[in-house]
Amino acid sequence: MRDALVFAVSVCRLRPHCVLEVNNGGTTRIDKIVTLIRDCRWGIHDISRTELNAQGLPRFNMPLELGPFLDAHRFGDASQREKSCLVLDREPFRFQTFISDVAGQDIVPHGDQPDRAIAPSRRCAIGSPPSCGNKRRACRAAPRSPRALPRSKATFRKFVPRCGGRLGN
Repeated sequence: MRDALVFAVSVCRLRPHCVLEVNNGGTTRIDKIVTLIRDCRWGIHDISRTELNAQGLPRFNMPLELGPFLDAHRFGDASQREKSCLVLDREPFRFQTFISDVAGQDIVPHGDQPDRAIAPSRRCAIGSPPSCGNKRRACRAAPRSPRALPRSKATFRKFVPRCGGRLGN
């Protein structure tokens, strides 16, 4: 799923970001996440990865990261209030069983199919401000699937350039 989302964002000439790109052992993970949230106008949050571990506890990273993004949008200064996000989940309304407080968000189901996550990600990018006409044209003309890319276990920093994206601000 990560590869599909990085692909969708990259072909729309946006720069994908992920906490994995920040290689600083002196900074806590949540501080890295908050910095990325502060600096990014758009966010894609796939809350489907909440499977139970061997102890019966869910992995809750993505739902946790969605909270500060929504807080920045609601309580931040004017630039933070311009934030826009796409929330993905495996199936419609599944999230209500484990994070019901996000009821009212438009959560888009992808059925655990990467190709089904690409289209809404591209629509989110195309819906960016009108001054981004070149980005819109590039996104519409770009391939619809990352299948042309070899399957990758590459790190985030190595995978992004292969999708046509670039890292950094």
